[in-house]
Amino acid sequence: MMRTHLTLLVLFAAPVGLVLALVFSGPAAEITDPATQADGPSALLQAAQVMNQAESEDARVHAALSPEQQYEIGLRHFNEGKSDLALQHLDLALAARSDRRYYAARSSVHFGLENFTEALSDIQAAVQLDPEDPGLLSNRGQLLLKFGREAEAQADFNAALKLQPAHVPSLFNRGVLLFQRGENSAALLDFNAAVAAEPGFPNLWFNRAMVQEAQGEMEMAIADMTRFLKLTPVGDHQDLAHELIRRWRENQE
Repeated sequence: MMRTHLTLLVLFAAPVGLVLALVFSGPAAEITDPATQADGPSALLQAAQVMNQAESEDARVHAALSPEQQYEIGLRHFNEGKSDLALQHLDLALAARSDRRYYAARSSVHFGLENFTEALSDIQAAVQLDPEDPGLLSNRGQLLLKFGREAEAQADFNAALKLQPAHVPSLFNRGVLLFQRGENSAALLDFNAAVAAEPGFPNLWFNRAMVQEAQGEMEMAIADMTRFLKLTPVGDHQDLAHELIRRWRENQE
């Protein structure tokens, strides 16, 4: 039986945002209910109003805001794709207060801009402030991989999973790393655990299909890739997924 060549994995393991890319927990998930913030809803309402004019206001107006307001505005700018403005506000927030959330958010902005040295520096600072946050450890692990520091990266994924065994980003990231090393059985265990914890995440099914195929489990690989297609009826990788299923079925004959 002729099997699919796994060089496809390389194409999908490196670029950020593609299927089989590593999961980097960005700042979008950190936006919380304004009523729960230390500065209170009225302060955040003021921050939101200022944000609408942020591009035209001078630095003195920005500097008058609290660090939490600067952080909230920075996150919103980042989620709108305005990375330069996001960095300005996060810089101001960190100038006033050392907070692991601020460092983590700025690290994510730098990551999106592919400023990996700056991103790693910020996530290191965040981890120092909160060494038991699995999301921070997972993000640092991913950034360490950008510098070829695989052993340190895996140590971070392991530490995150010791703190939270069902931490999906860490399971995902470690699974990809193990698969790249050819440790398919170990990678499959991580993807199985991640799928059990978050079955609605399409990339997990794609990745597990690739591992199943590498293990020679063609029926399971086809089933997982079919599940990926059901979860992502529209997207960049449907043609590839259909082609892989077709090839795998041919190889079964």
